[in-house]
Amino acid sequence: MSYEHFLEGLAQRAGLPDSKTFLSTTHAEKYKFAITNRERGKGLVSRLSEYGIKIDGAKVLDVGCAYGGNTIEMTLAGATAVGIDIDEKWLKLGELNARGECSPTFYLCDASTKQARRLLQPHGPFDLVIVNDVFEHIFDTAGLLENVSSMVAKGGKLYFQVPNGLAPRFVLSEGHKKIFGISLLAPDYWPHFVKTPFHVYYRRWEYFHALFKEYGFDIELFESIQDMDEGWTRRKLGQEIKAITVEREKQQYTGHQGRFIDRALEAYFFELRQDLKSADWKTLKHKYRTAFWEGVITKR
Repeated sequence: MSYEHFLEGLAQRAGLPDSKTFLSTTHAEKYKFAITNRERGKGLVSRLSEYGIKIDGAKVLDVGCAYGGNTIEMTLAGATAVGIDIDEKWLKLGELNARGECSPTFYLCDASTKQARRLLQPHGPFDLVIVNDVFEHIFDTAGLLENVSSMVAKGGKLYFQVPNGLAPRFVLSEGHKKIFGISLLAPDYWPHFVKTPFHVYYRRWEYFHALFKEYGFDIELFESIQDMDEGWTRRKLGQEIKAITVEREKQQYTGHQGRFIDRALEAYFFELRQDLKSADWKTLKHKYRTAFWEGVITKR
């Protein structure tokens, strides 16, 4: 089965002899996100179908496809899917992941470049573009959206999910590296906290909203927060301020690390407390309580 080939590929990347050994070690937890890629792909097919997006017969582009979970599950659901990524090692795992089950097209390319547009246009126009946990890794967001806008059919959809660096859960533990405070820092500061080059662009929602509008998309956000009432939300944010303060005391940040984090926290707390005084409930939920902005934008 293709999934077994995929696990063997992960085991090889981890320097282990086989998938059985791989799954019996701590590597299984380290690679949990990769291991569960097909489950997430099935979940996305179901979620978008429930939303009313037709998958069977659609032309789908999966931007930043990594291990190919979404691309493969879209193909198995009847779509003609293309997956692209900038990392060849992930694409090779994606091919292993699909082996014997389906034959989606995988390309090595940067979706924000004009070369990508030339490569992908013969496969379009696309009915659905997936940009799932990818926008935060894209430097040239405008270039990506310009390309997508030119390749998506009128009325076509772009599904997105993007993490919110202002959400307290990510301040307490950044989603990729699990490091306290760095979701508040610009990428230039990250090398002081992570050993390997790894940049994430935690941008505000207004940034994405403006670009979606600029490139001709209408926006519909999914509601993901089920806070009971406004008082509950305000109390929860007050508790989270305390939790972040306590966690900062636990961290052994000194020197440059300490200065960078403390300045960022000072600005964050000032803004959050001002919002608690003056912002409405909808703003508080959207700006701080939403860990992932998720939704669909539609080409006019």
